[in-house]
Amino acid sequence: MTKDQDNSRPRSIPSPLGSLVASLRYLGLGVWLAWLYLITSGSSWLSNTDTDSSALVGLLLYFIGASAIICLLAPFLQTFYQRLLGSRPALLVIGIMGALGSVGIVMAGPHYLQNTYIFVVGSVFAGISSALLSLRCGQVFGELRPIQTLVFSLFSELLVVALFYFVVGNSDFYPVPDGPPISGILAMVILPVLAAWLLTLRASVKGASEAGQSNGSIGANGANGGEAAELEAGRTPYEGQAHPINTVVKSLPSIFWKFLIVIFVFVVASLIARSFFVSMHIPVTTSLDMKTALNLRMAFALIILFFLARFNRPANFGKLFLFAMVAVAIVLMLIPFLPLYNVVLSSIIGFANSILELIVWCLLATIVYEKRVSPLIVFGFGRGVLLVSQAFGWFLGTSLLPSLVGSSWEGFCYLALACLILLATTLLFSEKEFGRMFAAMSGYEPADAATAYPALVGESDEQSGQQADMPRRPWLKACGQLGKQAGLTAREQEVFEMIAFGRSPEIISQRLFISLNTVRTHIHNIYAKLDVHSKQELMERIESERQA
Repeated sequence: MTKDQDNSRPRSIPSPLGSLVASLRYLGLGVWLAWLYLITSGSSWLSNTDTDSSALVGLLLYFIGASAIICLLAPFLQTFYQRLLGSRPALLVIGIMGALGSVGIVMAGPHYLQNTYIFVVGSVFAGISSALLSLRCGQVFGELRPIQTLVFSLFSELLVVALFYFVVGNSDFYPVPDGPPISGILAMVILPVLAAWLLTLRASVKGASEAGQSNGSIGANGANGGEAAELEAGRTPYEGQAHPINTVVKSLPSIFWKFLIVIFVFVVASLIARSFFVSMHIPVTTSLDMKTALNLRMAFALIILFFLARFNRPANFGKLFLFAMVAVAIVLMLIPFLPLYNVVLSSIIGFANSILELIVWCLLATIVYEKRVSPLIVFGFGRGVLLVSQAFGWFLGTSLLPSLVGSSWEGFCYLALACLILLATTLLFSEKEFGRMFAAMSGYEPADAATAYPALVGESDEQSGQQADMPRRPWLKACGQLGKQAGLTAREQEVFEMIAFGRSPEIISQRLFISLNTVRTHIHNIYAKLDVHSKQELMERIESERQA
């Protein structure tokens, strides 16, 4: 065999291993979240001898503040961030920065150096690292279809629980008496580096292509010429270019910006109460609070995964989001009538906030996938607003509420916060708007809309009767097999499936947020690759594949 012949052979990871490597990178989200939870809960660096949670509150303000600034700068410094997050050595340095920040947080404690300056610097370093890792996770998850984003996010939630209890369950050895356990210190140092390493993993082009059929990543067979070249360089199709921020901001629907306003109001109002509770608790009580919220997160993830396995679709996230907001509003109203600093109420608020973060994460990834815009813009604004609202909530809760304890204004404050949440939701959104926003994630569509993703609904427009009685899963499987054989791109596969379920070009254009001419170009390419010349031939081809 000649050297040229050897070079012409595709250098790829075998299919099973390629799929495994392509999937491992998505576990970076769970590892990052586990590290984030260990730091922000204080479970791995506070000790039982601490008399209050003032150190935790201080860390949260520095940590969240630094993270918010980094995320909000991302849309305006896309080229710099792309180069930074697209470099494997740079990502590993980011992970090491998080590890060094964690070391600073531990060493600045009362059992070691007792240095406020090191504590602040460590918190800021960890916050910067966390923000950059979250943006990298956004780039990686922007490759996935909505349902796949949800599945990997739910498994990440379970990974957070597993890593947390593994660390807590092995906290028998303490380097310093009554100080933080060695398991917690090691976890804070190792996890950010491990998360960064996982996020650098990339399968070969062939491996990514084959994995993409099962996990939604974009592969060589699912990319056009430009996308394939970018994948060879280890980038997703939108990582290698900076999108004009004005154009992207205008292209994002107004409902997205209204949603960010609702998030801001909800998080600030709920965290004002929760931060007050945490600041008044001793660390042991705070740890119990965090564990309760974590157990609720695990139960939630298992329930949603059960819905996926049992009914082949998740719960209705629009209604779930509304329920969480109403539940927190009711909890805030009940606080004045229940024992002060109730840990159960604090856990419920913490759980509701974690569910909101999960929903927001999946929603941002869905927008990136469908609009094909830079994740740095969508996640920069989305995560930035979320973090700013968290910083405001913790600051106001620890500076405002303590002065109202015991006064008649305390009950009025909780009532005002509850009303603020309900007003923000009802004034800015209608149920139909929530339905449209969460349709791709939840697998449902409002009754008056005809633009649902075809793999998740049974309704279609013209020629719907042709497929109305066909089993949908075999029909969709046949589409997937044909698309793989023909080498359709990820977007062409979407259009192909929508055509197969009777969607008109106009409906496809509305659903995928692309122009009608682009849809027609995709249809032309699909027909050419499948070697068919009419809609009837296309349907016959799918039916033959289904019956094979």
